[in-house]
Amino acid sequence: MYEHVLVVEVDGRDFECPLHEVSVRDEYSDGSGHVYVALPDGRRQMVSISLEETPEAEVRRFVVAVFNAAADEKMARLERQALVPQAEA
Repeated sequence: MYEHVLVVEVDGRDFECPLHEVSVRDEYSDGSGHVYVALPDGRRQMVSISLEETPEAEVRRFVVAVFNAAADEKMARLERQALVPQAEA
């Protein structure tokens, strides 16, 4: 089976986090967008994005896409888990 992941850079190293175990949120101030990623181990990472280089609407679309993908992955995992007893029978 496949597992969807979000790749997050922490201290210069890339980590693959299971998509169903992360959450994201965003804030905007002083020409910057800030994307916060809550990781499976409870830690958070912040990515700051210059809104001069990347339009705010694009950052917001990215955050919504990741948020929705994580929600979809959670639902898909629950649906797959519900099918296991039938497949084993």
